[in-house]
This record gives sequence, C-alpha cells and structure tokens, in this order.
Amino acid sequence: MEIQDKMWDEEEFACVRKEVLTQWPTGKEVDLDEAVEYHRQLSPEKNFALAVRKGWEEGRTLTQPRGGVPLVEWQIELLKCLQDEGGADLLPITTDTYTRNLRLSDAQRGLEESRRQGRAMLNGLPIVNHGVLAVRRVVDSVARPIMVLSGTVYPRITAEVGLAAGCTGFLGAGISYTLSYTRSVPLEDGIRNYQYLDRLVKYYNDHGVHIHREQPGFLTGTLIPGGLGIAIAVLEMLMAARQGVRHYTVGLCQNLDLVQDVAALRAMDEVSREYLDRFGYRDFFYTVASHHWMQAFPEDEAQAFAIIAMGSAIAVLGGATQMITKTCHEACGIPTMEANAQGLRTSGQVVRMLRGRRLPMDEEVMLEKNMTIREARILL
Repeated sequence: MEIQDKMWDEEEFACVRKEVLTQWPTGKEVDLDEAVEYHRQLSPEKNFALAVRKGWEEGRTLTQPRGGVPLVEWQIELLKCLQDEGGADLLPITTDTYTRNLRLSDAQRGLEESRRQGRAMLNGLPIVNHGVLAVRRVVDSVARPIMVLSGTVYPRITAEVGLAAGCTGFLGAGISYTLSYTRSVPLEDGIRNYQYLDRLVKYYNDHGVHIHREQPGFLTGTLIPGGLGIAIAVLEMLMAARQGVRHYTVGLCQNLDLVQDVAALRAMDEVSREYLDRFGYRDFFYTVASHHWMQAFPEDEAQAFAIIAMGSAIAVLGGATQMITKTCHEACGIPTMEANAQGLRTSGQVVRMLRGRRLPMDEEVMLEKNMTIREARILL
C-alpha cells in the first residue's frame, strides 16, 4: 500500500488489527477495554511516561538499561536485580531475535528448550509466546516502569501483547529500525508497521492511559554525524505525532567526543522543538535520550568501565533526560544480570557526582551545536 503521513482512521486500524492478532494464539488474550482497566489500577510509579516527565521536571538523568531472558521467572529475577542492585530508574523487557523477526514458532521452540535445559536458548523474552497474563507477572513483580525493547521492523503483535500486559513504554521507529536491522524489508513497510504501533498508543492515550514512545537513535553500530541522527529522530517523532502520540523521546548514539556529543544533544532539543512548532504539535511532550557507546567495546573491563563513565558524563552534561546504559561485558556477549547491575551503578554514581551540572556553552560547544543544527535542518 502507498505510505502516507496521515492518521489511520478507525476502520483501517481495526481491519489491520484483526490480522495482527491472528499472528500467534496469544493474540486472543488481548482485550483493549480490559487492558485499559488493568493500566488504570497500576501504581503511578509504574508508568513510564509519568516517570520520564518527573525526571525532566527535576532536571535529572534517568538510568535505563537493556535486558531480556527467555523465561518469565528469570525475567523477574533480572529486573529485580536491575532495580534493587543496580538502582535502575526505568526497566526493560528486551525481546529475542526470533520474536523480532516474527519467527514465533522458532521462538516457541527456543522457549521450550530453555525450560528443558535450564539455561537461556534465546537472547530475550519472547513476550508474544508467553502472552498477556504471563508478562503481567513481570509487571506486577517490580516497582519501576517497564519499556518493551523490540529491535524490530515487525512491532505490531509484540506491542499488542506488551502494552496489554501493562508495559507503559515501547522503543522503536520505522526509519531507524528498518535501516539498522534489515536489508530485506522495504522502508515503507517498516514505517507503516510503526504507524500501526503509534495508532495503538493513541487508543490507550485516548482512554486515559499514558504510553511513552521512544525513538531508538540510529543504531547502526557505526559513527553517525549528529545532524543525520537528529534528522532521522525528528522525522520519526513527527510521524508518531501524526498518529496521535503525545509523549515521546528522541535518542542519539554517542560518538564519545565530549564537545560534539553534548552539542548534538543540545541541538536535538532545539531542532525537535522547532519542527514540532512548525507542524503545530505544541501540546507534544518530548525528552532527549543519550545512548551509551553502541560500537565495539574493549574486552578489558577497566577500559569498558571508563567508556561507561564517559558516556554517563556526556548524558548528564548534555542535559539528557534518559541514559541507555551499557555493561562491561559488551565485548563478550550477553551480559550477566550482575554485570548489568554493575554498569548501572557506575552510571548512577556519575549522575550523582555531577548533580545535574551542564557543560558550559563556550565558543567551541556553540560552534559544534550550530553546525549540527544547520546540518539537521538541511537534511530535514
């Protein structure tokens, strides 16, 4: 179908939704009216949108890790560790690779094999296979808000199950995830899939449930000029706004240059506001997130902790409201929950030591910021 930047009408959304919910049997568990009621009885402390807004109002940088394991009880153990031992402000459910590629039968086999062997045979939580009620056990077990980290061009049924289960945030966007994760899916298909997700978020918002959406930065694993990252993020934010989203985070990946990264975060804030105003979205709340170094990590743990600390300083000094954290095990594979908590504590300590300070806007920072804004505007 031709892709257009317009809000889906109710008939179109309902028609596509019937198809989406048949992609796996747990789609039958999704009842939007029941899901809205479940969200309404959740503690406000478990709402991602409210937590992010509070952090922004207080000028704080919130720590936001990644993490997912195959079994619900293991995911509960992981999130409790990140919350209690790591001090995470915001919690993740990262899905596995099979779920990300809609290979749900393969995800089911990996889930069953993980149970049989007593060890992880998937690199995330297959929330579609588990279903709404099972994932609610995760939501009910912790005191922090949970975001679904999908890493996919196929977010639709994952979002249906995750949001109905009580997750109040969803990471991903149609340009950045399509270009970063696949060569086989046309860009217009990825955009359309995320239009569906954002239209679903509008339904929750219209019924009094605040759902937070987050743009993931341009996660190519390579160095990205700040202006390019900003241009993509702003386009994705505008497309989400068109579908009715009103609570959003735009993200930038760090290049580990203090001046350039801080300047890019400041530029992101200015360009985002400029284009939201230009298109009339003045009731739209947004924040800026800084993603720790997404490229190759050193195997040496001491060097890895230095990168984590540097990235945390960039996030705070640049005024980011969220910081997506890394661990010292990045070079080795999927981190243990203990290593994940260690990385969080490192980031949290830097946040506390800097106490909301900002890098002064001297001549060098101002030059970088202005050049980045010019580049982003030209691309947009």
